Amino acid sequence: MPPALVAAIALETIVLLLSAGVRFMAGAAPLDMLPSLVIPALLLYGFVKGHRLAWQWGRIAGLVGLGVAVAVPVLVLMGAQDARGSQAVVAFTAIGIGLPLGLIALLLGRPEVRDWFRLTCPVCQGRNVRSADFLFTKARCRGCQSVF
Repeated sequence: MPPALVAAIALETIVLLLSAGVRFMAGAAPLDMLPSLVIPALLLYGFVKGHRLAWQWGRIAGLVGLGVAVAVPVLVLMGAQDARGSQAVVAFTAIGIGLPLGLIALLLGRPEVRDWFRLTCPVCQGRNVRSADFLFTKARCRGCQSVF
């Protein structure tokens, strides 16, 4: 397992724990927390097993999380008239969860991580691939159009 993937797994674990901690501190019941923890847990499982679909959704969630990490604190601070605790919590949550997700997206783009997820074309060694089926069990090279 490449070091960049180990770092991505560690960051996804932090996101999972932070998300659970924030919900617990807000007074959510354990069953109410379950749906929001399923996706990070599935991503963790997919990262370890090398599922391409987990790689794809890890990248998507990372980019969305990075956008949230930038947008939410800016919007909160623009609307802030006084320093209130709830605004700080929102900003901390967006940054504490959004930035690790953004780092995960960057780490999943590393060449050695793409090799771990079998996203390098065996014919032309191209790294620009896309899904060839719905669950991303097969990949199609955009360069030579081979399916692997």
